[in-house]
Amino acid sequence: DINGESYYYCPKKISERVIECYDGYTKNNSYNCLSCPTACRSCSYNSQSKTFNCSSCYPSYYLIFGECKKCPINCKSCVVNHNNMPICTSCNRGYYIMGNSCGNCGPNCNSCNGNKCDICSSGFCNDNGQCIKCSENCLAYIKDTNGITRCKECYSSFALNSNNECLKYPNDCNSCYIK
Repeated sequence: DINGESYYYCPKKISERVIECYDGYTKNNSYNCLSCPTACRSCSYNSQSKTFNCSSCYPSYYLIFGECKKCPINCKSCVVNHNNMPICTSCNRGYYIMGNSCGNCGPNCNSCNGNKCDICSSGFCNDNGQCIKCSENCLAYIKDTNGITRCKECYSSFALNSNNECLKYPNDCNSCYIK
């Protein structure tokens, strides 16, 4: 610690002079590495004013006026528009791009396209873009004339009963049906 500055070992040196620092660090005029501000992947250091200027940020942060700011909630990545406002370019799991931010895909949905679910959470089945609790061992669903979703096909070694439940075959059956 010299004059209030913290120094760290750097990966590439010629003699005692630093050529390059790790991500998150920058060289000062003395050829030592200083820690960049939080979220800065790369920065420069002004030894006269003792200030840092970020030049790139880690994921889920955006660069504005030499600083790294956190992207809006549930944004995986974002950029700044012409009004210096962050715009989401990708969203966290379970969210989708909705205007400049990220909207929630809905309950039990891991991935969606707009408000229609593509991939449901484990234990839930996709019913026309909505995630519903799967019947145990049900492979495929169908909507009946009343709009109720029912199991129409079971996994192998299971048979569909009149209550739209999948029941396990007896141990000595290769195939069976339920009366």
